[in-house]
Amino acid sequence: MFNGTRGRLELEVEETQWADPGTGVTAGSGALHGDVAPPNSGGARIRVRPLWAPPREVPVTVVHEGHGGADERMPAAMFDGAASPVALADERDGARALVIGPAANESFATGEPVSCGTITR
Repeated sequence: MFNGTRGRLELEVEETQWADPGTGVTAGSGALHGDVAPPNSGGARIRVRPLWAPPREVPVTVVHEGHGGADERMPAAMFDGAASPVALADERDGARALVIGPAANESFATGEPVSCGTITR
């Protein structure tokens, strides 16, 4: 959930609605994340809650097979030269992602905003 100046954005991801402890899982090609979605598969929901307006649902399509399609798309983009629908991250993006943790910790400790460009440790 994210709270902002114009309202709140909520994301709920439910991998499995319920699990029967008496039923074992057989994983041939991946019963939970492979080519077969079990009948108790969960889903995802996005709800926008603007200030002073009724909440609204944002339609989300969940594909249970192959980790939501990433199993096929990611290797194709990396190894087959297939065109990716989004730009791929590079080493600079990875470094930027690593800086977020120390910046958040410093902000928690000081109670002040921290620029990621000022992190030295």
